Formats: sequence, structure tokens, C-alpha cells
Amino acid sequence: MNRFNRTAIAAAAMALATLPTFSANPANSRPLDLAQAMELVANTYPGRVIAGQADPVGGDRSHHHVDVLLTSGRVAKFDVDAVTHRIYNRLPPEDAPASAVSIGDAIKKVEAQTKGRVVSAEFDSDPAPHYHVAVRLAKGKVARMDVDATTGIARTHAPRT
Repeated sequence: MNRFNRTAIAAAAMALATLPTFSANPANSRPLDLAQAMELVANTYPGRVIAGQADPVGGDRSHHHVDVLLTSGRVAKFDVDAVTHRIYNRLPPEDAPASAVSIGDAIKKVEAQTKGRVVSAEFDSDPAPHYHVAVRLAKGKVARMDVDATTGIARTHAPRT
């Protein structure tokens, strides 16, 4: 190899080394939180997000469970990898009722009311349509709230008797 080729290769290598690197994660290596994972699924699939849960453990890498009420009236369940932002189908669709208040609105209401961060939310049709919401409060304690799916009223969870 002549001196000109070696110089050209060295210059090309130095130029490549100065280029920015990109991760597989579209959010510049920041993992998705639950709300972002739910928004990603909502923007990817037709329908309405009706449940979400953060799952940082369980033998897998950090991911979120997100359920969508599809336009066909069926529920699809997804896992969203928090690091890569990939969406995986978790279970086949199943029947689920619809509600007037979206789960996203329920989450926003609970976070505003409690000043905490929602870690899970799911739809429950019995005895009346509502969302069960778990929220991590400022000092690390987890509180459970129920949000009426028709009116949007949020209150402390009261176990059934």
C-alpha cells in the first residue's frame, strides 16, 4: 500500500470517529416512562388505550404493559420495551367494554390530584366502569385510586366488602 492510500484511510477513519453516534433508542437513550409508552402505542394502533402498567422487573428488561381497545371492539395487549421502544404483542385480543373517560385522562387526573407518578392503571367494568390506578407518592409510598370511567371523578380506592 502506498503512502497516499495510508494517508487517505487514516483521514477517513478520523472523519468517521468524529461523527455522532446514534443508539437504537429513538429518545437518545432515555427509557420510556409509562405515559410515553402508552402514547407510543396509542399513536401506533387504532383504538383507545385502556390500561397500562410499568414492569421494571420480572426477568425481562424494563418494559410496560399497555392494553388497547381496538376500533373493532376487541382488546389487544402489548409489551413496550422501555429502552428500544419496540412494541410486542403480548396476548391475543379479548372482549372488553368501552368507557367515556380515557385512561390517559384518568392518569392525568390522578397525577394532578396526588402530585405523584402513576405506575399502573387498568379498566374494570365491575360493578360500574372505572379505572384502578396505582400512584407512587413523593415519599415512595404507593396509593391506590379509583377513577369513574363515566364522570372522571377520582377517589381513594375502597376495597369491596
